[in-house]
Amino acid sequence: MKIIEEVASKKNAPLSKKNTSYQVHYVKQSPESHSPKDSISGEMFHFENEDFQFLNLRIPLCGKYQVENAATALQLFLLYCQQQNKAIQKESIQKALEKARWPGRMEKISSQPTIIIDGAHNPHAIKEFVDTVTEKFQQGKKYILFSALTTKNSRKMIRQMQQIPNNCLIITTFDYPKALKKEDLVRENSQFKYYQEWQQGIKEIVAKMGSKDTLFITGSLYFVSQVRTYLLDDRRCLEGI
Repeated sequence: MKIIEEVASKKNAPLSKKNTSYQVHYVKQSPESHSPKDSISGEMFHFENEDFQFLNLRIPLCGKYQVENAATALQLFLLYCQQQNKAIQKESIQKALEKARWPGRMEKISSQPTIIIDGAHNPHAIKEFVDTVTEKFQQGKKYILFSALTTKNSRKMIRQMQQIPNNCLIITTFDYPKALKKEDLVRENSQFKYYQEWQQGIKEIVAKMGSKDTLFITGSLYFVSQVRTYLLDDRRCLEGI
């Protein structure tokens, strides 16, 4: 943050900070069911800066960090409109936020069974993933199919995901030069299930899932991208599941 402040000062550029230039308030929604069907429906928040106030804004993205991202984008947009003397229409802003999409971040790929992909590729992102799953998915078993790059702190990420209640953590690899391999896990707890082929892993996990269970596929963005293409571009994959 210090570097950003120094650059902004040198360039005489305005600097906006959360809790100083603008406020964002996360609205916790009623956890009536927390079923896989309802848990991924999105988030609600209030936003306020010196000139504007927005109440009950909705985004179809799941996770508190998505609220933070949306609020930052909104503040930037409002500043831009003010500097360019452009009209600000609250209704248009609200509609735009409701259509926001971020492929590969807590994205539901299938409803029956419930399959969600999330490109949480480092410990910070995995923390957000763990917090979101723990809060939003309180019913059923949480199957987690995970892979990462050897350049990332996979051991820490694995320990973080073990904190999720009622989890079943499964490790796999994928087609990439630096992808995590079984031999990289020799020093890890041997209790982890490992799949050499993640496609087979998905099929076997789905075969034993109950109606309230959820399969999360997470880790490297390269890995999640391959899975997303496999599940969405070839509909026969989902039909086969």
